[in-house]
Amino acid sequence: MSITVLVDVATEAAPLVAIAARLGVARQATIHVLVVVPGEKSAAGQRLATAADEAAAAAQSSNPQAQVLVHTVRPGEAPVDAALAAVQEHNTALLILGKHQAPRPGDETLDAALFRRARCAVLAVRPGTHTPDPTDTQGPGTAHRILVPTAGGPHAAEALKLAVQLARTYVSPDTAGANDAPGTTDPVVDALYVEPELGPEAREVGLRRIHKSIRSALGVKAEHAGPPPVRPVVEIADDYRAGILRAAENSSYGLVLMGAPDRHHARRALFGAVPDKLMKACAEGGLSIGVVRPAPALSEHAAHAVRGFFERFVPQLTRDDRIDLVERIQGASRWDVDFVALISLSTVIATFGLMQNSAAVVIGAMLVAPLMTPLIGCGLALVQGNAHLVRHAVKAVVLGFLLAFGIGLLMGLVIPHAGATPQLLARGAPNLLDLGVAFASGLAAAYATARPNLSGALPGVAIAAALVPPISTAGVSLAQGNVDTGLGAATLFGVNIVAIVLGAALALWAVGMEPADTGRKGKAWRRPAAAGLTAITLILAIPLSMWLYTSLPHRPVPAAVHDALARWVQAQQGATLADVSPPTPDGDALVFELTREAAAPPGPRLSAALARELTAHYGQPCRVRLITRLVSEVQASP
Repeated sequence: MSITVLVDVATEAAPLVAIAARLGVARQATIHVLVVVPGEKSAAGQRLATAADEAAAAAQSSNPQAQVLVHTVRPGEAPVDAALAAVQEHNTALLILGKHQAPRPGDETLDAALFRRARCAVLAVRPGTHTPDPTDTQGPGTAHRILVPTAGGPHAAEALKLAVQLARTYVSPDTAGANDAPGTTDPVVDALYVEPELGPEAREVGLRRIHKSIRSALGVKAEHAGPPPVRPVVEIADDYRAGILRAAENSSYGLVLMGAPDRHHARRALFGAVPDKLMKACAEGGLSIGVVRPAPALSEHAAHAVRGFFERFVPQLTRDDRIDLVERIQGASRWDVDFVALISLSTVIATFGLMQNSAAVVIGAMLVAPLMTPLIGCGLALVQGNAHLVRHAVKAVVLGFLLAFGIGLLMGLVIPHAGATPQLLARGAPNLLDLGVAFASGLAAAYATARPNLSGALPGVAIAAALVPPISTAGVSLAQGNVDTGLGAATLFGVNIVAIVLGAALALWAVGMEPADTGRKGKAWRRPAAAGLTAITLILAIPLSMWLYTSLPHRPVPAAVHDALARWVQAQQGATLADVSPPTPDGDALVFELTREAAAPPGPRLSAALARELTAHYGQPCRVRLITRLVSEVQASP
C-alpha cells in the first residue's frame, strides 16, 4: 500500500510532498506524486512539473528513508476518472490533496471530486502561507506540534491515528526515550476535547472523555501512545468553535488535524470561520489545517458504486437545473389558498365520481389533485436534509388529507347515493400491487418534474398514483358505516404516501440531487427518516402480500369434487361440465364459476345442488355462478 499526493497547484507541492514523505517513513510506504498537467508544453504545466520535482528532491533530502516517485497525469476530457485510475493503479492507502481556496457553491473541483469518490482514506490540507522548517523546534508555529480536536467519533479517531504517525517522524532517536516517559513536557500531539460549562466537575468529565477517545483510537492509554505521547487537552466552552480557537491561541501549532465524514464537513473545517481565524492568528503563516476522511466502509463502497452507475447512465442535472427544481418544488409544496382550492375541488369531483360509479369522473379528480408535488418535496427534503422544505411539505400533505377526508365524510352523510359502488369497493382492498404502483409513480413523477421537457408525463403519473380517491373513499365509507372499506382505503392512501416519497427520493438522487450543506443538525434526521420509511414499507408489505394472496385464485377444485359436479351437470341429458374456476372469497363465502355446455338451459335446482356439493367439501358457504353455453348438433341431410 502506498501514499499518493495529487499536485495541481505549484505552491502546494512542497508542503504536501513534505507531509507525505514523513508519513511514508512512518508507514514504510512508497510516495507517488501525481502531477496533473493540463497541457504537454504549457508554461503552467512546466512550472508545476518543476515544483513537484523540487519538492520530491527536498523531501528525500530531509527524509533519506523516503522513496518518492513523480508521475505525470494528462487529465484529458475526464480529469476525475484519469486521476482515480492513477490512484487505483498505485494501490493507494492514503490520498493527500491540497486545498488553497474555498470552492464556489455548487462547483466541484478536481480535489473535491477525489475527496468524495476516492476509495481510500483522504487527507485534504490547506497549507499555511509559509511552511516552517521541520527541523526548527524553536518559536511559535513549529511544525512538530499537532492539535487534533476530537469528540470521540470515528472520523476524529482516524485523524488522531494519522497525527501520531506524522508526529513520530519528528522524534529523534536521541529524544525517543524521553518522549516515551509519561511525564514528558513537550508532547507533539494534543488531543482536544471541548466540554460545556456544566459546573466545577466539567474539566474532569472532559478529561475522562478524552482519555476514552484516545484509548479507543489508539488502543492504549494516552501516556503509552508514544513516542511521542498524546497529551489530553480540555477546553471549557459552550461553543465548540470557541474552544478550538482558545486552544490554538494558548499554544503554537504547525498543524491542526480534524476528521470529517464527507466533503461538506471538510469544506467547513478548511474554509469556515474557525479555520480562517486560526490562519489569521498565526502571524508567521506557518499553520496548516488538515482534514482526514477515512476509507469508506463496504456499505459506502456499494453506495458509491450505485452513484457511479447513475452518474454514468442517467443524465445529471446541471447547477441551474437543480436551482430551478428546488425553487419550483418549494413554491408548490406550501399550504396556501391555491392548494386548498385544488384539494377541495378534486375531493368533491372524486366523491361524486365514486358515488356515481364513474371511472371517468374519478380520473378527472386525480388530474386536479395537488398532493403529488408536496410528496415530491418530501422526497427532495429526504435527499437534501432540508428541514425547512420537509416541514412545509408534510404540513401540506397532512392538512390536505384532513380537509379531503372531512369533505368526503360530509358528502357521504348529506348526499343520498347508491351505497358501496364498485369504485368504492375497489379502493377498500389494497394489496402488494398497489405498493408497486405507488413506488413506480413516485419514480416517474420526480423524474418528470426534474426534467421540464418531460412535464407532459405528469398527468399520467397523477392518474396512476390516485391520491385523492382513497381519501374520499375513506370518508364516504365511514359515513355509511362500512368501516372495513374505509380503513382499507385509508391504508391505501398511507401506502401511496410512503412509496411515492421513497420513489421520489431515489429518482431525485439518481439525477444528481445531493445533501444540502446545512450542517450536522440539519442532516441528522435524513438517515433515520429514510430507514423509518423503508421499515414502514417492509411492514406494510406483509399484510399487503397476504391480501394479494387471498385475492388470487390459489385453491383449484380437487378432482373428486370436480367429478361430483360433473355428474350433477350430466344428469341432464346432453349436458357436460366444461370448466370450474378456482374459488374467490367474497366475505364469508366462496364464489365458484361453472361453465356448462348443453342444448337447453339448466333445471331450476341445479345451481343449488352444485352449491351444496361445494359447501359440503369446503366447510363454509359457497355460491355458484352457472354459465351455460348453448350448443346444437346439426346433421346434414343426404
